[in-house]
Amino acid sequence: ALAEFRAAERLGMTDAELYLALANVARRQGKLPEAIENNHKAVARDPQAHNETMELAVSYAIASDTTRAVHYFDRAILLNPDPARSYWQKARLYLGRHPDPARARVALQHPGAPTRDSVIDFYLAWIDVLEGHNERALRRLDTMSASALQFQFRFVPKAQLQAAIHAQRGRHDLARAYYDSARG
Repeated sequence: ALAEFRAAERLGMTDAELYLALANVARRQGKLPEAIENNHKAVARDPQAHNETMELAVSYAIASDTTRAVHYFDRAILLNPDPARSYWQKARLYLGRHPDPARARVALQHPGAPTRDSVIDFYLAWIDVLEGHNERALRRLDTMSASALQFQFRFVPKAQLQAAIHAQRGRHDLARAYYDSARG
């Protein structure tokens, strides 16, 4: 894929899509400086593009550059406040190595954020648990229509989080039942 992308570049193709593709390949190879460089090229070619800006934010988040990641997540949200992914990706940043549940909650409950999205609901439940609100987390999970947190790089059955909450509450019988359900 890289050889073909480089051939396209040599032939004069220099649009944002090409550099976004190069950035995605580099990021998956763990070459974060190269990914960020190509993300910047993509944004420079289409500064009003939400997706290109989001991907730059994600690259900075993976590189643990929180300040730049937040800047580009916020910019992506300004460019297009509709996609739920913008909000939950920003929240994930705050739930990383040094979790800051309060900031993650603010990111998810931003005035423009979608109110019904299964990934946002899942992260809000996780934040409830981190803040010690297990009952609220269980109620939130019970009302979720999705059976799992699911996107390209993550799959977590709702039952797995429910099981962990019940285990934390000392309800090992319920935890075991939910873990069995998650395994299924």
